[in-house]
Amino acid sequence: MALGNKIILVTSAFHMPRAQMLFEKEGFEVVPYPVDFKSLTTDSLTFMDYLPNGQSLAKTEMGMRELMGRLYYWLLLS
Repeated sequence: MALGNKIILVTSAFHMPRAQMLFEKEGFEVVPYPVDFKSLTTDSLTFMDYLPNGQSLAKTEMGMRELMGRLYYWLLLS
């Protein structure tokens, strides 16, 4: 590893695995610094939390797009 190839990668915790993989494939030594964690804001679940809603659909879309991105770059770089 050449001098100066060590970086601190600051990105959303959600995107960190994909971003870290891309930087490492380019020869960087990555020190991950994940931010912007997604978590539940309530302590207790109710019956309504298990019913479909628009917000959940948007989160599902975001998750699927990230997984497809990870698969795309994994296939591209393998």
